[in-house]
Amino acid sequence: IELFFAALMFSGANDWAWATVSGTVAGVDMAARIVTLDNGNTYHLDDNVGDVAITDINSGDKVVLSIDTDHNNRVTRVVLVG
Repeated sequence: IELFFAALMFSGANDWAWATVSGTVAGVDMAARIVTLDNGNTYHLDDNVGDVAITDINSGDKVVLSIDTDHNNRVTRVVLVG
């Protein structure tokens, strides 16, 4: 996973503002496409977040989220860890 993000940093992807956030999922609102992490922060999922479907994300899952900080912290990629 770290290698993926390192490669992303050195590609053309750094032309836009982004960040990564990791944590444990506290809840998922399927209808609103919102994930809440155990720290209380909420994130809105884009329609396409990589290889993970929103239905694959469950409370208790450890995740790494790629966040587009230029667009209201929308999640552009979800990686399930472990």
